[in-house]
Amino acid sequence: MPREELPRRLAAILSADVVGHTRLMAADEVATLHLLRSHREVLEQAIARNGGRVVDAVGDNLLAEFPSAVRAVECAVQAQREVAARNADAPAERRLAFRIGIHVGDVIVDGERIAGVGVNTAARIQSLADAGGVAVSGAVFEQVSGKPGLAFESLGEKSLKNLDRPVLVYRVQIGERVSAEPGPAVLSPGAETPGIAVLPFENLSGDPEQQYLADGIADDLINHLARWALRVAARAASFAFRDRRPALREIERELHVRYLVDGTVRRSGAGLRITANLVDLSTGTTLWSRQWNRTASDPFAVEDEMVFAIERAIGMRISRNEEDRALRTPLASLGAWEYAARASWHAARYTLEDWRLGLAAAKHALELDPRFAWAHALVAALLVDGVASGWPRDPDATRAEALEAARTAVALDPGLPIGHEVLAMAAFLAGDSRTALASIERAIAIAPSWIAPRGILGWMLALSGKHEEAIPILEELVRTGTEERVVAGGYVSLALAQFTAGRSEVALAWAERAYSDRDDPLRRGLLAAILATLGRADEAKKLLVPAGIYRIRNVAPIIAHMDRGLVTRLLDGLRAAGAEE
Repeated sequence: MPREELPRRLAAILSADVVGHTRLMAADEVATLHLLRSHREVLEQAIARNGGRVVDAVGDNLLAEFPSAVRAVECAVQAQREVAARNADAPAERRLAFRIGIHVGDVIVDGERIAGVGVNTAARIQSLADAGGVAVSGAVFEQVSGKPGLAFESLGEKSLKNLDRPVLVYRVQIGERVSAEPGPAVLSPGAETPGIAVLPFENLSGDPEQQYLADGIADDLINHLARWALRVAARAASFAFRDRRPALREIERELHVRYLVDGTVRRSGAGLRITANLVDLSTGTTLWSRQWNRTASDPFAVEDEMVFAIERAIGMRISRNEEDRALRTPLASLGAWEYAARASWHAARYTLEDWRLGLAAAKHALELDPRFAWAHALVAALLVDGVASGWPRDPDATRAEALEAARTAVALDPGLPIGHEVLAMAAFLAGDSRTALASIERAIAIAPSWIAPRGILGWMLALSGKHEEAIPILEELVRTGTEERVVAGGYVSLALAQFTAGRSEVALAWAERAYSDRDDPLRRGLLAAILATLGRADEAKKLLVPAGIYRIRNVAPIIAHMDRGLVTRLLDGLRAAGAEE
């Protein structure tokens, strides 16, 4: 039989491993695994921010590919600097360092995996890198040399195992001539993007051995908050306050941040008490504070739970605070960030006037800063909402504009979850289910603690007719979600899923909850269609008094992307409710 030909492509390949991993494991397996998980997350987030993808991660090894040599090198430098900052305050026995090698070459594509000489070359070059360093092949050097902020030292030609010819290798000079301490990447490039610092949590246990849990929570929070459209102070800068607690104004001045997160960890026997606080440094106001009591049987599980809970809570509180701040600021004084915050506030209100004002504000933010990823994502989100509500005069053109704005947001900042969320919704409305599913899975991978991407996944499954898959996801969302807007969207999706399944009475209960939360064209029309299906046409007709969007010729194009069975049930229900053709 003829041999199957696998596809090939050119890629930048990054290979990383941990220096002295075996020695560290022999000394303390549990602590080493915790460090490896924490440090690998730094590397994985840098990969995502720079448009790469993790191909494989086994033990202390990691393989990733990038479409660009420049982005691969920038990713490696960012990750190594952040890991170095983490190691700066750690005792020698708890320092963990990566070696990274990068090569550009031809790879064989086997599903999600890649193989071939290009991958092997990257792995061999990795072995030549210093601890905490980056080594690249001559092929990479030719593409990135001369780029601002990057400097190299030639290591000469090296004979590498199982390769026929020597390879020219360069060392990236991370510490010597490369300027700017990056810390976690700034997700939104608006000049006035507010900053946030996470101070090391205080260990009140009286046991120095418990410091790892306090530091672990703060470490993970620093990494997780980099997913939000905020500037996050580097760990080295915020952990400099471990042994002193100056006045809030001093922290604000030294770290150049608007928000501060701090907290305490107290362990007594098997019990854990953890507190966390969010402070607006500009006003000295505590915006949010909470205490948890847990059993310490699995400290790492508790750490994960606390980080997710704190991230969700403070993220939403900061969003509201920034929206309120922007609304209080005179228009003449608004910058790109404030215009985007205003757009976010209007987007949550779902009226035609708010839609227009929100879209105008988001586009004005882009006039001030065309590379502002969050603003591009907001434009896309508002356009998607507009199509769903039937407001644009040309829905097809609006879908195309939403898709372009979402793609731009992702290209500018691959690590911003909302970019992938709106790309999923825009692609779904455009009929591209493959891109939609891949994008929402990427959003969930970047921000596993967020419920919004899961709500979008449930919405897409419900509209695709996969109601039995959608319902468990959506029921969990409305049961455990804390973000009101997302939970209310779950009511709509559950109504659609149950309606598709033929369970109209159950669908009605969810549709009524959605409508009681907010009266908009989508929820009013859905409720009317379900009531009419149940034989309650008189009640349904009262909902359709403001005709407009409820004419069948207007509704049909909006719901054309949905499952055919759902479309038929909705249109039949609207006709029974008295909607005009």
